[in-house]
This record gives sequence, C-alpha cells and structure tokens, in this order.
Amino acid sequence: MVQRRLLDFISQTGRALHAYGASAQHIEAALRGIALRFTKGGEFFITPTFHMSSVHIDGDWQTRVRRVQPGGIHLAKLGAVDQVGDKVLAGEFDLEQGIAALDRIELQQASRLEPVAMALAYVLVSSSFCALLGGGWLDCLATSMTSLVAWLVSFFIERLETQPLPFDFISALLVAFCAISLRSWLPNLQPELIILSSLIVLVPGLSVTVALFEISTKNLIAGTARLTGAFAELMRITFGVVFGSLMAKSLFSVGWTQSGLIERSIVVPEVMLLLILATANTILFRAAKRDVVWIVLASTLAYSAVRLGTLFLSNEMSFFMGGLALSILGNSFARKFKRPALTILLPGLIPMVPGSFGYRSLSLVFNQDVIGAMTATFTMLVIAISLVAGMTVGNVIVRPRRSI
Repeated sequence: MVQRRLLDFISQTGRALHAYGASAQHIEAALRGIALRFTKGGEFFITPTFHMSSVHIDGDWQTRVRRVQPGGIHLAKLGAVDQVGDKVLAGEFDLEQGIAALDRIELQQASRLEPVAMALAYVLVSSSFCALLGGGWLDCLATSMTSLVAWLVSFFIERLETQPLPFDFISALLVAFCAISLRSWLPNLQPELIILSSLIVLVPGLSVTVALFEISTKNLIAGTARLTGAFAELMRITFGVVFGSLMAKSLFSVGWTQSGLIERSIVVPEVMLLLILATANTILFRAAKRDVVWIVLASTLAYSAVRLGTLFLSNEMSFFMGGLALSILGNSFARKFKRPALTILLPGLIPMVPGSFGYRSLSLVFNQDVIGAMTATFTMLVIAISLVAGMTVGNVIVRPRRSI
C-alpha cells in the first residue's frame, strides 16, 4: 500500500510546489529526496506546463504524467508544502497523512481582506518604483491611480469562469490609455514613467531571471520554455501599451516622446522607498507573517549590495553582488530555520530583476529605434546573467541543504 501511494504523494507534491512558485530544479530535487526515502530512486522531468514522475516501485518503474498550468507565487503555502515533505521524510506523517495535508493546504481559503491588501500592494509597489525612477509627487499620484486600474482588470478577469483572457494585455492597454489621457489635462506628467511603474508588477523580469537560472542548472527545456513565455508576456504588455497609447493620442491629440533616465525629483529617502517596496512584495507574494521581517531584510541587503557594487563594478555587473548576498542569506535562512530559501529569494530578487529593460527594449522596437532596443535587450540579459552568476557563487559559499 505504501508503495502504491508513493507515486500519488510525489505527483501531488510536485503539482503543489509548481503552483506555489518553485522552479524546475527545486521541484526535481524535492521529489528526488522523497523518492529516495521510500524506494531506490526516481526520475523526474519538470517544465512550466508539464510534470513527469517515474519511480521504482515493486521491482518496476511506474510513471505519472500531469499537465499543469503556470501558477503564481504563494510563499505561505510553499512553506506549508515544504513542512509536509519534511514530516513525511522524518516519519512523522505516513503517505496517506501527507496527501491529506496537501489537500488541506490546497483548500485553504484566502482572507476576505486579501483583495484589499493586494490592491494596496499594487499601488505601493508601483508608486514606490515610480519615485525610485525619478517621478515627482504628481507622477506618483497618477501611478497610484493607473496601477489600481491594472489590479482591477486582473481581479475581475481571474474570476471569470470562461476561457482565460490575456489580462496583461488588457491591463497594459487601459493603463497606457489612462496615462496618456491624464497628460492632456496635466502637461507636466511623464506618461512613459507612469506606464512602466504601473505595469511593473506584471512585467516578467523575475521569470527571465528564473529561466536563466534553470538553464544554468542544466534544466534546458524548462528554462527555454519559461524564457519563451516571459517574452510572450512582454510582447502582450508592450503591444497593449502601444495600442492604448495610439487610442489616447487619436482622441486627445497628446504628444509623447521616449525619455531616458531622469533625476529624482521626490524628496523621500531611498531606503524608505525600498522598505515600502519590500513590504508590499510580501503581500503580493502572499508570504507568512513570520517571514515578513526576513523578506524586508533580504530585499534591503540585496539592493544595498548592488549599490555598493557600483563603486567598483559597472552598473550591470554590480548585480552580481546583489545575487551573491541574497543567495548567501537565503541558504543561511533555510539551514537555520528549516524553511524554504525561496521564501526570501523570490521577493529579494524583485528590486533587482531587469524587467523594466525588457519592456523598454520592446517599446523601442515599436518606435523603430532598433539600436536603442538592442542596447536595452543586451542590458537586460547582462543584469539577469549577473544575478544568476552571483546566486550560483553564493550557493558555493553557503551550500543549500534544502531542496527548495
């Protein structure tokens, strides 16, 4: 009976880890550890849309294949699944109890206040990012309004029971339309900055970084698939921005030119903006309350390491220092508290991921600035590679002792 239920538990664990934000190499490592606890071993193949588990049971190999949908990130449930795995491996739970515990985690209902918290997180992340990029008070206020539009679109579309719609495209279209329309009444607004800041939650910079990390760990198919998916998301967002901008310009006859980096015009300490951004990310990633302080610390440490790295490295290569510091802290956290390193790794990456450069590169393509687009694309790749290299070296300095 134990042998027969092993494949059920492994398959359900893999699906749960995938749904709550773990990457291919972490899922495979976790499932391999479970298989070795009960049998001679197993072989696993994970991609963003496909799981295959093959386990040696009763002298033969048995295989389970599952089609999965790319999920979001739910750090609290990810930690709960990790705890269930620990209890099964330690013998505190048998396989039946483990499967029942995974079912309970999946059925946990969100708080009634979660939509309000998520809306607030959208606004805080977007307005803080706008201020970090140099926006003024009026730009930040406009960003708060347009980011709320982006959240409302995702909120209602996710609750539709029909065929899933590309909410990122619709959000980008409406955000761009609103930002350009506001420019017709408030000429001092910077619509490009407002649009980028409002959509920063949707821009798949984290997916690009995770994809390159998967490729660096020999998970070539998973990494390539994730990278392709991220590019498709960028295309939808960029096309939505272009389409919404053209609609607004045709209605209001508003001009808008691409702008480069600008000086910060809002007098708020950078560290305060970073703390707001990190705290809001704990809401977006649905982290457990006990991990909030650690996530804020990780985000602050990683960002500070990047700023320190600019003193003796190029701007792009300085992200190596951020990835290094974040990896060391994440592995130390996992070893000390026996919780997933991903709990602080994923939110800690957010202030550093190069998603804004990916958006800029495609928007420049639509504006027929090929040289600028190539420069932005190269910058995005260099930043992502620097982050991955730093995290890889960090794993060597402080060896990860846990699968996730």
